[in-house]
Amino acid sequence: AGSTIDASKCLVENREWIGDGGCDGGSEYNTAECGWDGGDCCEDSCDQDFAFYTCGANQPFECLMVEVDEPPVTTVSASTTEAPKTTEVSPTGAVLGDLVAARSNPVALRDGFEAGVFDPLMWNWMDGDANWETDDDVDAAEGKWFAEARTGDIIDDMGTAVLALKIKSPNGGKLAFQIQALIQSPHEDLIIEVDDKPVSFIINTIDQWKKEEVDILEGGEHIIKWVHRKNPTNQDEGALSKVAKNEGISRIDDVTFTPF
Repeated sequence: AGSTIDASKCLVENREWIGDGGCDGGSEYNTAECGWDGGDCCEDSCDQDFAFYTCGANQPFECLMVEVDEPPVTTVSASTTEAPKTTEVSPTGAVLGDLVAARSNPVALRDGFEAGVFDPLMWNWMDGDANWETDDDVDAAEGKWFAEARTGDIIDDMGTAVLALKIKSPNGGKLAFQIQALIQSPHEDLIIEVDDKPVSFIINTIDQWKKEEVDILEGGEHIIKWVHRKNPTNQDEGALSKVAKNEGISRIDDVTFTPF
């Protein structure tokens, strides 16, 4: 129900338009299969926090959303011992696997970027001075695709590329992800933030994929950010030249959130 996408049936050409804040009314985007353009076409469901455009400003609302009864669900809890199958759903309607999660309350999720694009109901990849991208030019941690940010795409020193994920859980949970960091301070670094508070700093190279975990102890809604920063301490060229550069790339893959 609501703005949940059916990834197998929402076969639009420009997936990134879904959830961008502009209602693509009168089209294949404003359908139940595409979550009514990711909620963009109704004032009550357009999510300004994750929208690129101001909701309803340039593309007026055309609300066709019809609420239906929720289907039977399989409860997911921290005591689950087997890996969830991609056909299971959480109590909020979030499909587990490489998924599209309900934007309003994604309590349990997993995304390995295997669609080759960011799902706008889950991710904001345009929140800095440069965008994160999905790519498949090297081996991923799982599957084929991953997300990455590059120092070379950030024009100014102390600029950033920010990838953000919104989660909501009554009792908190464990965030896990695979990371590869071809970076070297002071040229660049990577910060992981929860609600704008740093929980991890990565300043040196992680050349092989490595699993990282973050416990989110408080219930409620949270914003997780991966912040790739260019020359964050604003060193001059002389200081930078004394430290060998790496490729300047941060990558993440196989992002999961398991509720407590």
